[in-house]
Amino acid sequence: ISGTIPAEMSKLSQLKYVRLYNNIISGTIPSETGKLSQLTCLQLYNNNISGTVPPELSDLPLERCSLGGVNNFACPLPTLPDVCTLNSIYPPECNRDPAETPLPAVSSLVGPAHFTRLKTGACRTDNEGNFVDLWGKSYPECHDLCLYDIACAGFEHTAAGFLFDKASRCKLHRGTILSTLPVAGAVCFRKSLRVHVH
Repeated sequence: ISGTIPAEMSKLSQLKYVRLYNNIISGTIPSETGKLSQLTCLQLYNNNISGTVPPELSDLPLERCSLGGVNNFACPLPTLPDVCTLNSIYPPECNRDPAETPLPAVSSLVGPAHFTRLKTGACRTDNEGNFVDLWGKSYPECHDLCLYDIACAGFEHTAAGFLFDKASRCKLHRGTILSTLPVAGAVCFRKSLRVHVH
């Protein structure tokens, strides 16, 4: 499913469940979503959603709430219900102390680098045993680990709760990424150019 989340959805006053995870939805979460007074389940993880998470969501009677995965939300962090999964929806700088050394910028790299999101699923490479497996890493952490690793050809991120109820999983692949395999909760990214930091 592609497209955006319409603000008009707030007119569905009896709506209880929104399950749109593992798609290619873009745009932002409309602040009008906070008007869905009956909404108990909001699952939007692993899309291309950006912008800030509207604080109006804190007024909802949510019992299940998963917003993370590969969405590209921006700071600031709103106060949301405890049931919301926040482990991977914000860039690392949201929680950084301003006095700390800033994260390396992409401009400090040799040549351009970006990631191409492949079809939802696990990465299939030409060297299946050659990868680094990390648990408990957020999507932004996994992204940056691959970006600044000259040997990393791409990465795979799986949201928490999919693999034996463990934390989120980050796989940094050394082999060339060929395609994807159907695995629930996993998203595969291929790096366009191997780079190194000055």
